[in-house]
Amino acid sequence: MLNDAYYTVFKYIDRYDEQYDFKPWLRKVCINSCLQYLKKYTIKFETEELTQTAENINVELTDDIDSDHIFKMINQLPKAYRIVFNLYVIEEYKHQEIAELLGISVGTSKSNLSRAKMKLEEIIKKTSLNPSKKRYN
Repeated sequence: MLNDAYYTVFKYIDRYDEQYDFKPWLRKVCINSCLQYLKKYTIKFETEELTQTAENINVELTDDIDSDHIFKMINQLPKAYRIVFNLYVIEEYKHQEIAELLGISVGTSKSNLSRAKMKLEEIIKKTSLNPSKKRYN
C-alpha cells in the first residue's frame, strides 16, 4: 500500500504546487491511496473477530448470520462511520492515528465509531428479528 502511495506521488508530482508545503500534499496523496485501497480490496474477517465485535456492541448473533453477511452489514454503514469502524475495530488503529490519517479531530473519530456501532447494532437487530428479509445490499 505504501508503494502504491509513493508511486502515485511520483506519477503526479507535476501537479504539486510549489507555493504550498510538500508535507500536507504528500499526506493527502497517501490518505487517498489508503482509502482507495480500502475501497478496492475486501477486508477478510475471521468469524471469531466478528463475534467479538458483535458482543462489544451488545448484540447476539444468530447462527444463520455468517461473516460474509456481517461484512455486508458493515458496508451498509455511512462512509465516514464505516471507515472509522474498519480502522478502529478491524485494523486496530487508535483514535489519534485515525484522526491524523483522515484529517479529523479525535472527538469526531470517537463519535463516528460510536455512531457506527449504534447503526450496526440496528442493522443486526433488524436482520436477527426478521431473517427472511435480509437487506445486505
